[in-house]
Parts: sequence; C-alpha cells; structure tokens
Amino acid sequence: MHHVTNPTASSSTDQKIIKVYDALIMGHHTLEINDDSSEKLRQILVGVDIGKKYGGMTLPPHTLQILEHPSSKTTLVRIAISEGRNRQVRRMFHAINSGVMQLHRRKVGNLDLDMLKHHNGDVGEEGSWRLLTKKEILHGLGWKVRPIAQAGRKEQLSHNQGKFFSDRKTSASKRRRRPLKTRR
Repeated sequence: MHHVTNPTASSSTDQKIIKVYDALIMGHHTLEINDDSSEKLRQILVGVDIGKKYGGMTLPPHTLQILEHPSSKTTLVRIAISEGRNRQVRRMFHAINSGVMQLHRRKVGNLDLDMLKHHNGDVGEEGSWRLLTKKEILHGLGWKVRPIAQAGRKEQLSHNQGKFFSDRKTSASKRRRRPLKTRR
C-alpha cells in the first residue's frame, strides 16, 4: 500500500499509480475558453502551487472532467492524479479558491469500486471492506502477491509474543515500590 499512497515511492518506479476522484466543489465552473470560472479551473490543468509546506507545485492531472452541476453554486468534477500527497485534491481546489465539499475516491490503478463488489454482487455499506483477490492485486496494481508466512513460523511468533507479554506482566507486579521523594 505504501507504493500507492506515498508520492516518493511511486515516483521512484517507472509505472505511476493513477487515482481517480469525484469531487463536489464550490462554484459554478466550466472548461469553456471564454468563461472566467473556467480560467480558475484550467489552472489545475497545468498544476497549481499548494504551498511549500505541502510540496509546492503539483503535476498536471491526467484528466479533469466536469460531470454535472448539481446546483447553480456547485460543480461535480472527476480528476485523475498520479501523485499521492496528503489531502492533495482538496488543496488543489483550495489553491484556485474553490473548496471541496465532498470527495470520493473512485479508482486506484485498475481497481475500480464497481469491480470490488462482494461475492453476492452487493457493493456493501459505506466503510465496508473485503480482502482483494490475488488476481485483483496483480491486474489492478501490477504487484506480485507475496506468500503468507508458513503456519509453523506463525505459531512460533504468536507463542513467543504471548510469553513476552506474560513475562512483562509478572515482572511488573514483582517490582518494589519506592517512596516518593518530596521537595523541601
């Protein structure tokens, strides 16, 4: 997961992981050439400065689409980025004076929310999760799946950890208590 979320880890590899977000932003924006609001939004297409503290200039997004205008004062956009800076999408829109009211990650690499349905075809409730299959990891992120540690080694580790905690518990109870020193 570090490879997906950390921009320095993903920049060291040849293949960048693209993340796609749907963002409900403040303001009625378009990408038309003669529109003042589109001028602000087009700044994102060349990269914006999100502040030196947060990494400076962003790379241009792979795509930026306007999906709809839910109201006269909001715009729903889809943006695809390959960097993974902390709160980057929110900071990009904040840099053009348009806050993000809702943000939803739709896709990471080739892993799309629609393909991550449960076995019964249900997407599940918000916050629900499931383990990815080996095929999803290989085709979705391009990673080879590492084998899980052998059972014998796993049992040995859990046995040693249990011993460690039981020893700590008994040794803590056997400590002598010293009187508190008082200041005079």
